[in-house]
Amino acid sequence: MTPWEAAVAQADVTGHLILYTQAPIVKNMRVRGLLPGPGGAPTVRIALGRRKATVTDLVTIYEIPLFRQDGMLLPWEVVSRIRHEAGEVRFYSGGQVDHVLDTPLIRLAEEVPGEELLEDRAPRC
Repeated sequence: MTPWEAAVAQADVTGHLILYTQAPIVKNMRVRGLLPGPGGAPTVRIALGRRKATVTDLVTIYEIPLFRQDGMLLPWEVVSRIRHEAGEVRFYSGGQVDHVLDTPLIRLAEEVPGEELLEDRAPRC
């Protein structure tokens, strides 16, 4: 995969997740920021926080790979992964957890089954 393909995939996910900066993605959590993977890695980092969260108030940052063996991860699949991970209490191994901006960074490597919801197809302006 080329750096261009990674950038296009990151842009697709960003365009899809922008909806969740104003509406909760899960419970009372909203998307508070999106970052590309470090060093051009084919991942995206999604910061979650409450409605008026600032950098110091972020709850979690999830790092999700944008590609899998059979192709690119679709934007609604990224939303589904975030809902799955942030919607319940989870335990992670030490190798999956780090800190960025004084916020826990959780690296998600394994795939989880997801379901596209109707609101995931809402038109973007």
